[in-house]
Amino acid sequence: GDTIRISITGDNRDEVKVGHTLLQQLGLRQPTFDVYACPSCGRAEVDLIGLTKAVEEATKGLTYPCRVAVMGCIVNGPGEAAEADVSISAGRGFGFIYRGSEMIRKVDEADLVTELRKEIDAWIAERQAAEAAVSG
Repeated sequence: GDTIRISITGDNRDEVKVGHTLLQQLGLRQPTFDVYACPSCGRAEVDLIGLTKAVEEATKGLTYPCRVAVMGCIVNGPGEAAEADVSISAGRGFGFIYRGSEMIRKVDEADLVTELRKEIDAWIAERQAAEAAVSG
């Protein structure tokens, strides 16, 4: 078979995850639950790596196909995350939760991960109900 090799800086166990994501983005792997984050820049007003890891931990075990974006600023974040199903754009002390390009609500930074998880659960439940209605 064909082989793809991906090398990243950091923990090499993440290379498999990155490889799966690449195949998924190319349409060569079935879509799954996916968390991605912006590359960060000077506008980031939060610990983006820590926030992303907290989101990954809070969503561990979810398998329904859903794209979740974690953005480190409220300036570029909403536009960059518009193709995500659910996202957060974090500012200093607060953040916004989005569905696609629609802002749903503003939440305190301390509640970002919990509120994001609630929004993800609601989004998944709505999709599953719609699928059941169509097939049922």
